[in-house]
Amino acid sequence: MTKTELFKELEIEFNKLKNESGLKSSLEELDKYFFIKDSVLEKGFVSNNLSNQIRSRLIDVMVSWDNYLHGLVMPNPQNLFSINESKALNEKDRKEIMKIMSRAAYFVAKSGVIRIKKNRQAEAQFIDDVLNFWKNNYEPLFLKILEKIEEHWKEIKEDKEKL
Repeated sequence: MTKTELFKELEIEFNKLKNESGLKSSLEELDKYFFIKDSVLEKGFVSNNLSNQIRSRLIDVMVSWDNYLHGLVMPNPQNLFSINESKALNEKDRKEIMKIMSRAAYFVAKSGVIRIKKNRQAEAQFIDDVLNFWKNNYEPLFLKILEKIEEHWKEIKEDKEKL
């Protein structure tokens, strides 16, 4: 199946999902934040249970970023990058990260419950809730943290250039 055909199938199935489940999120917005199209391309198919495929992708992305955040709050003593990057953060940053990670953990747990119960409307609401959380809470905090880390690395680079 070509990329164009795959994306067309995704669009058709997504519109069916919206009509059947009450999903409010758009495919464009979900793709913007969670790269849904990339995931479908990687897998090479659109699942018969698209809401499950999308929910799984949302959780995969969130867990991936949470692992990075975890390394900032509790750096592995054998990972020089994590140790160094964690130095860019103050106690307030760490508390904010822990709070956002707890909220993400809630969504991971909720995803498991939804998967077992197989409730399409609950899954649609979950997708909408995760997207809103990501846009309004997670991404803004993550950007703030990444900018601090970038500045930290920049300072280290400039200090080494002065030597």
